[in-house]
Amino acid sequence: MTAAVGGEGFSSPFRIARNEVFDWFTVTPESGTLTAGGTVAFTVSPVPGKAPARKHLRGAFLIRLENGYSRPVMVYAETDYVPPVKPSAGDAWIAYLEAEAPAGERAFAVVDDPAASGGKSVLVAGSAKDAPVEYRFQVPKDGSYMFLMRVRSEESASPTLLFSVDDGKQADSRLRSDTAWSWSMLAHNRQQRLTCHQPFKLKAGEHVLRIVPGGSLQVDLIAVTDKPGVFE
Repeated sequence: MTAAVGGEGFSSPFRIARNEVFDWFTVTPESGTLTAGGTVAFTVSPVPGKAPARKHLRGAFLIRLENGYSRPVMVYAETDYVPPVKPSAGDAWIAYLEAEAPAGERAFAVVDDPAASGGKSVLVAGSAKDAPVEYRFQVPKDGSYMFLMRVRSEESASPTLLFSVDDGKQADSRLRSDTAWSWSMLAHNRQQRLTCHQPFKLKAGEHVLRIVPGGSLQVDLIAVTDKPGVFE
């Protein structure tokens, strides 16, 4: 990337500043002088073995001037990391539901996919007027739980579907989807369709999740968990 310096008669030393959590990339040069009418070319390079175990990375650094003013620069990276189909639970509780095995008679169309759990997924497509497809699950204790879906679509998109839990009101959720399988939060949307990740307060025992198509996407697994952070 190249920084161009405008103005007249300006000159200031600079240094590169970044948070220690962004040690997976370097920026050169790390210091120098910015002068009006000039340019400085910066090179951002990955550090082998330092990248977190994620497919997509986000970071930032600052071009900080001597007087304390800074110009922030965002850094985005895509790695060759392949996330596990079912992330390790650690100290989290997770229940996985196969999308092709609903509890009731109504079901979504099954699609063969070698990259899906068990080699099969479902195509969630249809109308918001369709009857819901039901999935039943058990939680071990009273608490706050979140729902996630392993999804993919033909192109990067934000497909919408409708869902409800037990006798709760039906809500729409905009998911994050890509051409490769990825986990996305199934969450209520607030006003102006901004997604908010509100947990569901559930009692110990059996519950039911109902899903109605709001667009078209493939779904492999549904996860119920008390700690959704393991899916990041």
